[in-house]
Amino acid sequence: MFNPYVVFSQLSGKIEAMTANTRERAKRYMEYNAASSGSSTTLPNGNTCEP
Repeated sequence: MFNPYVVFSQLSGKIEAMTANTRERAKRYMEYNAASSGSSTTLPNGNTCEP
């Protein structure tokens, strides 16, 4: 059975491992996560590639 959440979770872990693979990057990554905690974002509508 295909479970998109499981696939996303696995990919997310791999991406996190690649982007926080040094002490400095991990520190910045944790600071960013702490700063964005509790915030929400939305995806833009329409074609965002056009000016």
